Amino acid sequence: MEILFVLTIWFVKSLTLILRITRRGRGTALPGLIIEKYFPKLIPYILQKSPYTILITGTNGKTTTRTFLNNILQSNHKVLQNRSGSNLIRGIVSEIISQTNIYGRLDYQFAVFEVEEASMPKITKYIKPEQIIVTNLFRDQLDAYGEVDRTQRFIQEAIDLSPNSLIILNNDDPRVNSIKVVNAKNVLYFGINDELVNKFGYEGIKSKNKNDGEYASNLRILENLGTSFDYDNQQFQINIPGYFNVYNAMASILSAFSIGIQIEDINHALKATKPAFGRGEIINLNGKKLHIFLVKNPAGFNLNLDLLKNLNNLNLCLVLNDNTADGKDVSWIWDSNLELLNDFDLNTIFCCGSRSEDMLLRCKYALNDENMESINLIEIKEIHKLIEKIKVSEEKSYYLLLTYTAMLELRKIITGNSLNV
Repeated sequence: MEILFVLTIWFVKSLTLILRITRRGRGTALPGLIIEKYFPKLIPYILQKSPYTILITGTNGKTTTRTFLNNILQSNHKVLQNRSGSNLIRGIVSEIISQTNIYGRLDYQFAVFEVEEASMPKITKYIKPEQIIVTNLFRDQLDAYGEVDRTQRFIQEAIDLSPNSLIILNNDDPRVNSIKVVNAKNVLYFGINDELVNKFGYEGIKSKNKNDGEYASNLRILENLGTSFDYDNQQFQINIPGYFNVYNAMASILSAFSIGIQIEDINHALKATKPAFGRGEIINLNGKKLHIFLVKNPAGFNLNLDLLKNLNNLNLCLVLNDNTADGKDVSWIWDSNLELLNDFDLNTIFCCGSRSEDMLLRCKYALNDENMESINLIEIKEIHKLIEKIKVSEEKSYYLLLTYTAMLELRKIITGNSLNV
């Protein structure tokens, strides 16, 4: 088996290199795809090579939590992570293969993987992680996963397969804090105790049966839309836009504490963390600042809208695609509270993407008569045409809320690199 593994590594590394040289793709998930299709018996063998492993799952916040935790750990340790965000089993297999040397060895102390919820039982069948973090559970891509109860069952099954793992759960999410953990000593709960977020609940659901947990408090929104907060007699600061990212920071803090990382090191790493791809990052384009936010479900859409509500003279781009990675069913935009836009100081709303007509219609239903007259509501279907419009505009700042493949397309148009497979 070891000889077959090493030969396979040589083959897929060579193929990936050829793809990159010829610019046919980055090969992010290609090694795992080859293994999955032609050498499936190697999957358990490859996954078992993972070192001290932390799996991060949930509807929203996986990438940001992984980014926080990686920054905390990497100051003193070598950390393996699925940096590309390829969070299916093939992506994790690919990451392990790509980081092994030609002899099939991994030189890492930690592995931090974000994992798509439905893949959790498949992965924990082979990897017995030291930690599992569950960020939250929202309605997401109904055509792919069905109702959220099904997603919860995937995660519960994975936790049942990991009886010795430390489980770190969001105590404010009623679906997450109801997940059963056999050994009560193996579970930690995190949350936020602040009026800023208490008004929201999770999709309007207040968590009534909370467990004892660790809480951030005294949240303060910063000028850069980041957040400072208090925990354990320390003041923390994160510079990633969105106070909801305090949840991701708290999950990372508890994870790092359990490993033995000092609080000062955690604090410094969180403050230094920059936004991950599409999670509040800023792209400069011809002197314009494009603020990029991924949206994929009502919860994320609503929270991002709430984040932008106090900005002046806002230019908003709502980009909706319906490719497989986005979810074919876009009815979720009707569960998103776009009526919030009536309280914004808006200049222009661009509706873009393969389902631009749907987004335009949703905006027309959301906006009141006064705003329909005063706001420039414009449909531009093709993303490249939107970019050209922005380039020649006199406006200096745009806020783009995009679905996943729209975000990749935007990145490819601007930088020539989509970060995709």
